[in-house]
Amino acid sequence: KWYIARNYLNHTRKIPLELIDRLHDEGKIWSNKFGSVVFGHLTREGEIHGITVRPSTHQHNFRQSLGDKLNSWFFIGDLSKASKMVLVEAPIDAISFKTLFNPKNTVIVATSGKSAPYSLLRIANERHMKLMVGYDNDKPGVEGYHHTVKRMSEVNPKAPIPQLIKSNSKDWNQDLINKNNRKI
Repeated sequence: KWYIARNYLNHTRKIPLELIDRLHDEGKIWSNKFGSVVFGHLTREGEIHGITVRPSTHQHNFRQSLGDKLNSWFFIGDLSKASKMVLVEAPIDAISFKTLFNPKNTVIVATSGKSAPYSLLRIANERHMKLMVGYDNDKPGVEGYHHTVKRMSEVNPKAPIPQLIKSNSKDWNQDLINKNNRKI
């Protein structure tokens, strides 16, 4: 059922096939028996300790995150070498952000919600990463940003305040869809 998930990511979500195939080859995304997209949540060591399941039919808004959300996340980039970290809500947003900006020396992490766990903030602090928060462009997303700022100050009171970055529309994937629709 991978072809269903792959077509959904490309045709509906406007993610380039090259990136979809690379993430699939890396074992970060795959499909389940229903054709839903499954995003692997990896630890710092690269082990899968959780997943997010996203149906590939738009009639369903059901999303499910299972496993260890405190120590494993869907991410793109090298968590051990990046100098910058961008936090987004969902794996689709992480992939969309990568597609839109292709930032260098950056790890893009989906936190499976509007809150960054302390363990992830400790990694950013230990590695002296520039931290940017790009949750959804809505009231809960802004609240999530403020919550992340508070948590980061608890991790290290002297840490720089994380930068707030906002999508132009509801979220990064909607920005990507809008960009692709303008090309037509």
